[in-house]
Amino acid sequence: MVLADNSFSTAEAIAAVAFFFFIAAVLIGLIIGLVELRKAKLKAGQEDALRQLVGRYEQLAENTLDAATRSGGRVRAPLARQLHRAGPPHGRMSTVFGP
Repeated sequence: MVLADNSFSTAEAIAAVAFFFFIAAVLIGLIIGLVELRKAKLKAGQEDALRQLVGRYEQLAENTLDAATRSGGRVRAPLARQLHRAGPPHGRMSTVFGP
């Protein structure tokens, strides 16, 4: 059996192993950085979607309040006239407008 001649010195072998560890560390760091970047983008997207949803609910609440304010006078006045014309039920004062 013929043994191969060892063409690497100890210093060269240590340098080669250190170089491979360095490459592995850089690749691991790159992968971790990409994963963190993706998580940050997903979180930012979720926060943006939540802000849009809250904005839509606030706008809906404002529109509902505006509509109720605008129609409130038109609805209450005819109802009050109808109740006033009908008179108190069974001879008692109506509790709709207070005692």
